[in-house]
Amino acid sequence: MAIFTNPKPSALIKYLLDAATYDEKGATILDFFAESATTADAVMQLNAEDGGNRQFIMVQLPEPTFTQNSDGTKVARKGSESAFKAGYQSIDEIRIKGYKKTE
Repeated sequence: MAIFTNPKPSALIKYLLDAATYDEKGATILDFFAESATTADAVMQLNAEDGGNRQFIMVQLPEPTFTQNSDGTKVARKGSESAFKAGYQSIDEIRIKGYKKTE
């Protein structure tokens, strides 16, 4: 099940990061709209390919995946249906849980 319906294209992000950090393989990359963490994945892939030591900082507000009706029932927000059905209460939980599983 795809949680994110329109993530940033990873290959494009990796290409741009490679161009921007070609002479500085120890750069720190900041992404203020992390959502699916495509930038973090691209940084890790690029480091694996060229032996770089780039670091990343991902920022994502804890945007809820649901709204509540007047009776307190939680209803998936438009665009967050898959995440809500998968049990995520907010968008930032998705990649946090994914990274915790790989530690």
